[in-house]
Amino acid sequence: MSKEDAVVLQYHIHWLKFVPLPEVRDERPWSSNLGIVLDRQTTVFTGPKEFISLREQVLSVSVAQPVSRFSPYYIAILSDGKRDDHDFVDRATWQSYGLSPCTKGTGILQFIAILRRSVRQWQEGWKSTLDNIDRVVGVTLREIGDEEIWQDLMFDTSFKLSKSYFQILQVLRIIDEWVEQSVWDLRRFSEQWISKSRAGRDYSQLELDSLRKDFEKLVADMGASAQQIQERAHRKTEEIKSLRDGLFNATSLREATRGMAMNRAIYVFTIVTVLYTPVGFLATFWALPFLNQPGHDGTVQEPKAFRNTFIIIPLLTYVLCVAAAWYFGSKTAGKLTSEAKTAWRLLRAYFSRMRNKIKAGSRGGEE
Repeated sequence: MSKEDAVVLQYHIHWLKFVPLPEVRDERPWSSNLGIVLDRQTTVFTGPKEFISLREQVLSVSVAQPVSRFSPYYIAILSDGKRDDHDFVDRATWQSYGLSPCTKGTGILQFIAILRRSVRQWQEGWKSTLDNIDRVVGVTLREIGDEEIWQDLMFDTSFKLSKSYFQILQVLRIIDEWVEQSVWDLRRFSEQWISKSRAGRDYSQLELDSLRKDFEKLVADMGASAQQIQERAHRKTEEIKSLRDGLFNATSLREATRGMAMNRAIYVFTIVTVLYTPVGFLATFWALPFLNQPGHDGTVQEPKAFRNTFIIIPLLTYVLCVAAAWYFGSKTAGKLTSEAKTAWRLLRAYFSRMRNKIKAGSRGGEE
């Protein structure tokens, strides 16, 4: 933005970085030689192979440029961690970036050049994060033939692996959003600065057109870097989704197999129950006290129907069970049911006609 006779610009970009687990959990400021770090977003969760610890990294570039031909300009770079490219960006670097010299806008041009270099650091930071995600989540050729590893990848009894996949998918979603937001912010930032700069007062029309082109090159460079990052994040998302789907399918198949085994066990238990229930019922029934009264000689006589019931009732129960199982399990059960219903309707109609005839005959006899 312009403030009287000076132009002050500031731009921030951020990314996620893999950091050692103790460093993430330590909420105290970093070592004094790096200064005091402001509040940064952090997260720690269990990955498929190891803990995943991420911390937000922020880079800020500011410039103050007096609007005069020979006035000095001031640039401040604030970065989380160390930077090796704090040196002045010379004309050779400008030319390699395709930037055109601008007399009054030299400070702005230097600001754009540093941002071009910072975009490289931003891209490398995201690349390092995605490399670590590949290392933690990816499956190598050697692991494909390891039966124990595939057992862990396909079957998740504790749901920890499913939770890890979900969390990593959310991290990839955040990566995509942050990258998209950074490009949008830079595009909006450059458009607002160009619209507020005044040709003829702040800069000449020629200088303003040159700076506009330089900003467009910066936005295009960051857009190309963002596209590479997003495409890789999308590919990783699809890979993790395939692993998650394979996990769900394998787990569902195993649960279905266990369910079938349980059904077979219940089937055997039902058969055993059917075999022993009639006998158990009769044994309990004939053990009732009023059926076992002693005779005149003091002895308990065996009931006459005791043996017959122990033969007839179990056999009748077994026959009825077999008939019911055959009827309800047969493919023709539906057809038999339909025929039975039709026969029942015909019988009802027949008996209804017979009853009406009998009633009509009785009335005629009375007359």
